[in-house]
Amino acid sequence: MLKKIIYISFILYLLPIINNGQDIRNKTTGFEISLSYNYLEESKAHFLFNIAKRQHEFFIGTEFPFTGNCCSLFGMDLGYKFYPNKSKSVFDLFFQYRLQAIYRKLYSRSTEKGFSVHNTLGYGFNVFLSNKLFLTHSFGLGIEKSWFRKSGNFTDFSLFIKLGVGININFSKD
Repeated sequence: MLKKIIYISFILYLLPIINNGQDIRNKTTGFEISLSYNYLEESKAHFLFNIAKRQHEFFIGTEFPFTGNCCSLFGMDLGYKFYPNKSKSVFDLFFQYRLQAIYRKLYSRSTEKGFSVHNTLGYGFNVFLSNKLFLTHSFGLGIEKSWFRKSGNFTDFSLFIKLGVGININFSKD
């Protein structure tokens, strides 16, 4: 799975060489559907709603595991992206803060369930295929804090890699 993600990431880096151009940043809202792979070696699907204005974007959504024997049962994503470039380009870099609140099991075959919060900082990029359709890729590192009734609390390292497809809907131009 990790080899496929690295291969797809390499292809995404080559797309801007083939297609170039710039556009001003508009106020947009949109949806993003993505897949992520994290340090627990589980894959999750994310369904996000985002609102962007100029160089700032906020997002909120849900996440669900789509492979068997996962620790995560379901969760919520909340985050912020900052785009350092004032103009939007085909290859659009961003920095990201992500807060994930997850209802999960202690380990994949456990019956004990608890709650986990991931705080991660990362970076990524969008590759715009058209003005509204884009591919996204991001990477982040951070800290996980978990609470379990019987086993107690623990703090751990958190890592994620995410690939996805998004659709922007333009409502007004600035």
